[in-house]
Amino acid sequence: MKCHVERSFFVVALVVISYGPAVTRGIDNLAVAEGKSVTINCTLSPKPGTPFIVWSWKPEGEQRREIFVCPKTPKEVVDNHFSGRLSCPGDAFPGNASLVISSVTKQDSGVFYCCVLNSGSTSCHDVQVNIKEGNKHTENALYLLEVLMPIIFLFSIMVIVFSIGSAILKIKTCLTRRNFKKSIRNCLSSDAETPEEENMITDEPMDPNDSCVFFVEPSGEKNGFEKEI
Repeated sequence: MKCHVERSFFVVALVVISYGPAVTRGIDNLAVAEGKSVTINCTLSPKPGTPFIVWSWKPEGEQRREIFVCPKTPKEVVDNHFSGRLSCPGDAFPGNASLVISSVTKQDSGVFYCCVLNSGSTSCHDVQVNIKEGNKHTENALYLLEVLMPIIFLFSIMVIVFSIGSAILKIKTCLTRRNFKKSIRNCLSSDAETPEEENMITDEPMDPNDSCVFFVEPSGEKNGFEKEI
């Protein structure tokens, strides 16, 4: 009796699916004042090699359309609405496909889409951007204040210096050229016109150039009076 043994072979095919960079979720809504610049963040994870990124924009009530392509191509800006106002810093920061819009207007409001295109797959992230009308009066006031602040500061310093200088000048005019140990003690005569004729009793003789307001107390009277000499 013969036995027939049949051998079977099973072949297992291992299919590896390679996924490219995907867009990570970020801020879904942005509000910016008219005339400013806005950065719409779009981060890729993991860090990409050379992904193909397309930015598109859907204004309210209109169709979605492509506006920008990263990396740079001869037709970098594909929509005239944003001509000269779009940039992508992705070349400087790997993994960053953010879009920068300068000098935004109210007409720029809408939904912006950041899409990374891989072989056979697309990953997108959308951000609602609202442009608000700027307060021109407030902006003008802030600009005027910024211009006037250095002038106001300089004027304040000048006033302080002038005040200190005036105070020092007054102090100097009330000091004689010599130090009197006890200043004026008594005055024997109040009719004299010069310090030398006043016959003031001091530790040192007076000089005609000495000028001040002294407290004079005539002989025989208790109540003093002020006299400028």
